Amino acid sequence: RAQVALRVVEPYGASRRAQSRARVWRLSWVGVGALPLVRNGIAVLVACTTRGAQRRRAALLRGELPATLDLIAVGVGAGASLLQSIELAATWAHPSMQAELAPIIHRTELGALLHDSLNYPSQSPPEIRAVFETLAVAVTLGTPLQPVLLRLAGDARAREARSAAAHARTVPVRLIFPLVLLVLPAFVLLTVVPALVAGWRGF
Repeated sequence: RAQVALRVVEPYGASRRAQSRARVWRLSWVGVGALPLVRNGIAVLVACTTRGAQRRRAALLRGELPATLDLIAVGVGAGASLLQSIELAATWAHPSMQAELAPIIHRTELGALLHDSLNYPSQSPPEIRAVFETLAVAVTLGTPLQPVLLRLAGDARAREARSAAAHARTVPVRLIFPLVLLVLPAFVLLTVVPALVAGWRGF
C-alpha cells in the first residue's frame, strides 16, 4: 500500500512542480516583455518632470530679470564698471539670477574678456541670453551702458506684463473643467434629482 501511495502521490507532485515552473517562466517572459514599456514610461515621466522644472526656472528668471538689470544700472550710474556692477547685482539679486551671473564673473576672473564671457554659450533661457548678448555688443561698441540697461529692464517688464495678461485671459477657459466636472454634477444632485424623486413618489 505504501508503494502504491508513493506511485500515486509522486506523479501528482511532479506535475504540480512542472506547473509551477511553467507559471514562473510565463511570468518571467511577461516581465521581460513589459520592461520596454516600463522603461519608456519612466523616460516620459522624467522628460515631463524635467521640462516642467525648466519652464518654472525660466519663468522665475524672467520675473527676476528687471530687478537685476536695475541693480546693474545703479552700479554703472554710480561710476562702477560693468563687471563691478554685475558683481554687485550677483550679491543682492535673487539666487536664481546669482546662478546666471556667477559664470560670467568666474570666466572674467580667469582672464577672459568681459564681452566674451557675456557671449559664452549657456543653458539660460533665450531672454536672458539676449540680454547678455546686447550687453556684450554695448561693451564692444563703447555704448553708454546705463541707458541700455534701463531700456532692457523696461522691455523685460513690458514682456512680463504681456505674459501675465495672456495668462489671465486663459483663466476662464481653465475654469470650464472644474465647472463641468464638479459644480454642474453637484447642482444636478442637489436640485434636479430631489425633484425627480419627489415626482416618482407622487406617481
